[in-house]
Amino acid sequence: MHAPPLHVMDYVGPVIGAALFILLMSLVREPARRTFNAILVAGVCGVYLNSGFGVWELLYPLIALPVAYRGLQAYRFIGLGWLMHACWADCCLVLRRCAFADRASIPRVIEGGPHTTATFTL
Repeated sequence: MHAPPLHVMDYVGPVIGAALFILLMSLVREPARRTFNAILVAGVCGVYLNSGFGVWELLYPLIALPVAYRGLQAYRFIGLGWLMHACWADCCLVLRRCAFADRASIPRVIEGGPHTTATFTL
């Protein structure tokens, strides 16, 4: 089965979301901005709990929480935490055997979209 076709909003939507996030974060002064972002990174550690991977779903919070804690002192760890979150989301999609072409398909999977065998190329 082929991945569903992508539309203009599949590309424009994430750009608009990122621009709004940057705009809102520019209104928060330092050091509260760094602290708030570190808390957001720590919060996404719990997203994958109870996702059906048994003991293995505890692996991501075990690795990501120390990175989020270090994000309280340095932005590089906040960036690393978001990259880890994005990579773990892609790994979960592959392990659950969901077809995807790009990151834009994640909302379709979350909403209960069709689960098929993984078909992707690098």
